[in-house]
Order: sequence, then structure tokens, then C-alpha cells
Amino acid sequence: MLLFMGIPFFLYAQQNSNLKIYESYDALVGLENTGLFNGSEFKDLYVNTDKTYRYLDQFNFFKGDIVYKNQLYPNVLLRYDLLEDELITKSDDNLGLFNVKLHAESVSEFVINSRHFIQIPDTNLDLKGNHFFEVGYEGATYSMYEKHSKKKREKAVGSALQYSFASYNYFLLHYNDTYYIIHSIKDLRKAIPKKEKEIRSYYKSYQALYKSNPAMFMSNIIKYLDGSTATN
Repeated sequence: MLLFMGIPFFLYAQQNSNLKIYESYDALVGLENTGLFNGSEFKDLYVNTDKTYRYLDQFNFFKGDIVYKNQLYPNVLLRYDLLEDELITKSDDNLGLFNVKLHAESVSEFVINSRHFIQIPDTNLDLKGNHFFEVGYEGATYSMYEKHSKKKREKAVGSALQYSFASYNYFLLHYNDTYYIIHSIKDLRKAIPKKEKEIRSYYKSYQALYKSNPAMFMSNIIKYLDGSTATN
């Protein structure tokens, strides 16, 4: 397998012919022999749920791509555990009975269910977890990422415990070599005070989107601010 040599992941993801080469190699030697399955076994101890789930986008494994130890593995089964902030994989052959928890420090980035995540290990912030962030928008001046996580609750149902999982997300703004945690439009104004007028105007025009789809709103407004900066 070839190494990345610092070339951005999305460039590979756009080159289907290259991905086919990687897939052919993995099929030839078997994924279990490529180094991807050298993590620890994952077992879900909270399977009695109220139909909520600890994972990104339901219980399912999705076919996706991952850069693991600087090596690209395309079209593999992935599941993102938001409770423990861990990435899980399994083989789709006779090893598929075992779920493998990957070493988080070795995961550079991954695509799961058409959603692109990167690891940002040095954020100048005291953040918990493995620092996996979904890419919202990356621009010349401003970039915006979303952190996905879930919290567990439990209650007694009969003689057993039933678990429920609630989402807890926030955004991460990168600007002027600094990261800022963004929970609200107010936080965004504080982080970029020189753009307060534009932020207020944009929010006024797209307040409904902010309420219905905060992730899309944040990506769109940062793209808008990045464009306005380029034209100033």
C-alpha cells in the first residue's frame, strides 16, 4: 500500500480509479492482513435501549474510507461511536463477528455515510475525547467543524436497565491560527467581532435555517464570511 505523503484525503476520494487500486490490493491480501484490524475488540454493553442509539446515523455499519496510520483503506465497514468517541470497524467476511475499536491516535480522517471527519489533535483548547470533527467548511480565512457526541441516560424498566442516548454537539471555528468553541450565534459574534454586522445581517435573513439545521447554517455563514473577506 502507498503512503499519503501529505496529500489531502479528499483528493484521493475524488479519484475513483486510485480507490479501485487500493480496493483490489485489499481484496487480494485480505483486509485482516493489511494492518487495519490491529485494534481491540469492541463490545456494546448498552444494547437495551429505547430505540435511541450511541452511534452516528443509527446502529448500522456504513461502507466508508479511512486514513489509518497514514494509509488509505477505501470501502470498508465503519461505525462511529459518539458515546466513547471511538471509530469501529469489522470485516465483511468470516471476521465480521468481531467489532474492532481502532486506535484513535492513528486515525487521520475518515468518510462515513458520505460525511467527512478529520482529527484535529492540537486545538489550543482543553477538549475531551479523540478530537474527531466533521468538516463543515474549510476556507482561506475561516473554517468550521462540528463535534458530535452523545450522553447516556438510564432508567429501570422492570428488572432491567434501559438506556437512552441524547446528542450533544458544538462547533469549532478556526480563524487566525486559533480555534474557538461555538455553541451559538452569540459565540460566533464574539469570536469574529469585526464581522459582527455581517453576522447579524446573515442571521436575520436565515434565522429559520439556524433553528432547523444549525450545521448547515454554520457552514453557510462561514462560507459567506470567507467570501466577503476575500473581496474586501
